[in-house]
Amino acid sequence: MRVADRLIVASSVSDAWLRTVQVALDAPDHKLFHAVTSIAEPSADDSAVRSRVNGLLHDKGMAPIETVANTIFPYRMAATAASPAVLVDRYRKAYPTIRRFVPNRWGTYFGRIVSYPSDAGPVDQLGETIRRLNEERRGGRPKSARYELSVMEPSDISRPLPADEEPEGGTCEIPVAIRQVSDKNPMAFPCLSHCSFQLDGDTLHAVAHYRSQYLVQRAYGNYLGLGRLLEYVARQVDAQPGHLLVVAGYAQLDGAAIRRVRQLLADLNQPAKTSATSTEVST
Repeated sequence: MRVADRLIVASSVSDAWLRTVQVALDAPDHKLFHAVTSIAEPSADDSAVRSRVNGLLHDKGMAPIETVANTIFPYRMAATAASPAVLVDRYRKAYPTIRRFVPNRWGTYFGRIVSYPSDAGPVDQLGETIRRLNEERRGGRPKSARYELSVMEPSDISRPLPADEEPEGGTCEIPVAIRQVSDKNPMAFPCLSHCSFQLDGDTLHAVAHYRSQYLVQRAYGNYLGLGRLLEYVARQVDAQPGHLLVVAGYAQLDGAAIRRVRQLLADLNQPAKTSATSTEVST
């Protein structure tokens, strides 16, 4: 195993998956610590690549890309919802049914985002994040530091920090894991720890942090779902979606699929080494 020593720079979801997988394929044991992938257009992907990856997933008995992406953001449901409030209400009502089709007993990431459990009841982090971003943008001189949600208890999410306590250059974070409550198994759901949004003028960027990630089984769908979430939030605050940065503390190629992955990369004529820029992470 080794620490990934390069930032993987990609143009789209498909490009991000191919390049990140290539780095892992070249790594000892096909495992990485601190895999960092930057995606310029995180809601765009190549249908031909997606089809090939879906074929691999099907043959290995794994969930298709769209299923994985929907655990992060319900793309089709959002498209027919008149507002974020309507989307949240629909998802909460449908959640008991949705959970019956999710291959784990803990639910979905989006379920945590729109109904984060707290002593005071479920917290709609999506709506609160959009409200805060809109409030700041209407103010004329928007702060990027009003949105630190993960440092608060869920019951305190609606309480804004005093102006003199707001740090410079901050972010808006959506906690997913319920620490010290029910998420006690370090290998169980959720692998996605949090999402954060950064407001840069009329552009909204996002960062997602995974404590671990299976690059074959989950990564393509994760990238796509996160990109769609970013695009949705940006649209609600009249901003342009920007870059998505995905950080995986630990990433690995699923052992049973390595041969198929190698063939897929060869068929798509991927370079032997990914194009990347250096970071300050040491090996």
